Amino acid sequence: MASSRSLPEGPSTIRVEFVSDGGVGKGGKVELYVNDKKVGEGRVDKTVPGRFSADETFDIGMDTGTPVSADYKSPNAFTGKLKKVTIDLMPLSPTQRGEIDKREREVKFRKAMSE
Repeated sequence: MASSRSLPEGPSTIRVEFVSDGGVGKGGKVELYVNDKKVGEGRVDKTVPGRFSADETFDIGMDTGTPVSADYKSPNAFTGKLKKVTIDLMPLSPTQRGEIDKREREVKFRKAMSE
């Protein structure tokens, strides 16, 4: 997904909205907004079904881990100034929480069996 226009000069508010298809590891619809105007949309085919590994990162302003796509070259550091980053998460349903807990138990079990 890419913006249909360049960022304007000066401060901007950038927002990404993700609407899940439902369930752990499922994909969903993504919309990109700049100053409350929709400038892009697309799909994420799948999401991370659990927690990130210790060698992967959750960076802001650059990506020092695995690139988000083949079109993106890491680390590609943002050269502007980020004044604020806000992440709003919707609460998990009991079913989603149960799916995450189950997958985490499975990963722990497989790890224990391989040691």
